[in-house]
Amino acid sequence: MITDEKKQLLAVGLKAFNGQYGTDYGGLFAATSLAIVPVIIVYMIFQKQFIAGIATGSGK
Repeated sequence: MITDEKKQLLAVGLKAFNGQYGTDYGGLFAATSLAIVPVIIVYMIFQKQFIAGIATGSGK
């Protein structure tokens, strides 16, 4: 069990926006948007390789 907040996974950090009496949707959506930016950047860099791998894997 990870007790240090700095070492927790992203999903656990996003769970902090859900309280007992409600959800901070503004903060949750902002954090989710910031979390997905690196994924989009990596996809944009390796887009050709990603598509080529899918096309190669789909052939019989």
